[in-house]
Amino acid sequence: AIGDRGSVIGPCPGDRGKILCRFAKHAWASMLHDQLDPELAGGYRIGDIVISKVDLDDSGAVLIGDRGTVVGAATVNGSEQLLCAFANHASASLFLDQVEHELPGGFRAGDIVLSKIDEKGNFGLTLAIGDQGTVLGPSSFNRAEKIHIQFRGGGWHLYPDNVNREVPSR
Repeated sequence: AIGDRGSVIGPCPGDRGKILCRFAKHAWASMLHDQLDPELAGGYRIGDIVISKVDLDDSGAVLIGDRGTVVGAATVNGSEQLLCAFANHASASLFLDQVEHELPGGFRAGDIVLSKIDEKGNFGLTLAIGDQGTVLGPSSFNRAEKIHIQFRGGGWHLYPDNVNREVPSR
């Protein structure tokens, strides 16, 4: 099914131009290249929007806070990196700690937020209007629309309009 995680085994014997993959629910599947969406280091995917956490060099081509797009994977001296394109730098190879996901609603990891909702969750968790939390990153349940926030009582996966920023975003 769409979104299932699998492993690439290699070229598909007898099915030229296809890739042999193994998925948990299906022992084997013959896939076309454009049917696969490879997960890169750190859970990033090609096309993800990232925010630079570093000034790349003295030229000013990539500065802290610049938005870029993941265009592929890179390996430098055996270390996995992301190949990213920025407005002023077509090809920047960055370590995972040098970028962060752009989150829905323009939030950034580390932002302090206040809940706008009262909610009862699993295992007795409760969230009240005014509870303070810290944005951790993208939601693992719906990363395109929700953000993962740690509140005193536990972690919640919320839509951006369920919270207010306590302090302006960086």
